[in-house]
Amino acid sequence: REWQAGQIQTVNPLFILLFLPLFSYFVYPALNRIFRLTPLRKMGIGFLLTVLSFLVPAWIESQLAAGLKPHAGWQVLAYVFISAAEVVISVTYLEFSYTQAPPSLKSVVMSLYLAAIALGNLVTAQVNHFIQNPNGTTKLTGATYHLFFTALMLGATILFVIVSPFYKGRSYIQGEREAPAT
Repeated sequence: REWQAGQIQTVNPLFILLFLPLFSYFVYPALNRIFRLTPLRKMGIGFLLTVLSFLVPAWIESQLAAGLKPHAGWQVLAYVFISAAEVVISVTYLEFSYTQAPPSLKSVVMSLYLAAIALGNLVTAQVNHFIQNPNGTTKLTGATYHLFFTALMLGATILFVIVSPFYKGRSYIQGEREAPAT
């Protein structure tokens, strides 16, 4: 039986629904026994999962270029990584930004989160526009296309890992004054 494109895409929301309780009740507590799991560390893990999610389609494309026919199920592995990354990054970021923003700036911080997503989509659109050749082909094809975005994400991950230890947090809870620094 062949998978249709729409069927493959349904695994992402299913994985999100499965991963939310899985990470909250099992993965995070297990990791917290190994090392102190802070929100910034969770986001760093999410960035690494995103890098892995880009490597899977690059591998699939390399298999196709070699004349092989990898099973469509390999795409599910990419969705496992990107769905896990989405759970780890988005949920953690929203909670982190809400607790780190003073009450007067909570809506500004949430709008910056959405602006960052829009900026990421704009970068992707601009890259795709830039790599178009006049004859309709692209300058980055096959695995190279996915490896380019892997490199971008890896660069962002490295930058995040370098910068994040310097962040000194403060917690602001709704209806409370500033909490002590953590």
